[in-house]
Amino acid sequence: MGRKELPPKAVKSHRGRSHGARASFAEGSSRRKVSADATSPRRIEVAINSSRSPSLRNLGIQLSLDPSVRSISFVESLALNGSEVPVRMIVADRDDGRVAYDIIDKRPHRDIDAEGLLLIALQHYGIRLVEIDSSVIDAEPRAANCRRIWRYRHYAVSEPVLEKVVSALPGRRRLAIRALGAMVGLRDPMPTACALICRGIIEANISKPLSPNSLVTRAVGQVDRSARMPFPINGKPKR
Repeated sequence: MGRKELPPKAVKSHRGRSHGARASFAEGSSRRKVSADATSPRRIEVAINSSRSPSLRNLGIQLSLDPSVRSISFVESLALNGSEVPVRMIVADRDDGRVAYDIIDKRPHRDIDAEGLLLIALQHYGIRLVEIDSSVIDAEPRAANCRRIWRYRHYAVSEPVLEKVVSALPGRRRLAIRALGAMVGLRDPMPTACALICRGIIEANISKPLSPNSLVTRAVGQVDRSARMPFPINGKPKR
């Protein structure tokens, strides 16, 4: 068995009901093709909304807010030697490779043969297996903060407001969300702040309760990605 670790920087995906989220990758499919398909906003939403449990949903949201995650998918199975190997995990395409997250206290029982076949299938597709405990995924206030931020992923921020926010945070200057809102002219700055965290424009410390008094700063790199967050969730690879 693998050692437990905090979940690695969390996925780009979205969940809830199952929307035909069976992701069975045909043998020989290129990584580029799979990643490009999974990166679309619709696939991201489907991945998060396809998760079967609150912990899976939380994990998907957290991964969707991680700047090192390019895309996520909920993978039901992988094709191997003409058969379908059950997976039922969120798979993230990260800057450091593809990772399948196995929530060890929520997963269905696998005997030694099923476990071995799963590892072979993941290795065949170049996917690293990381074991996570749901207590880490569901830890507060991080989980609640992520859910709150993710709700504003589609919130519209006008170009003038965006420019004012960026101008108000030169370099690594830190401002309370309330103070930033006053400078920009927003009565309720939280929706805008959450939307810009989702887009990777600003960042905040989500290990503490998120409020108008929370400090924000410009995100490193400022890559405008619709569902990313620069706060890793560490995970331990299965050895």
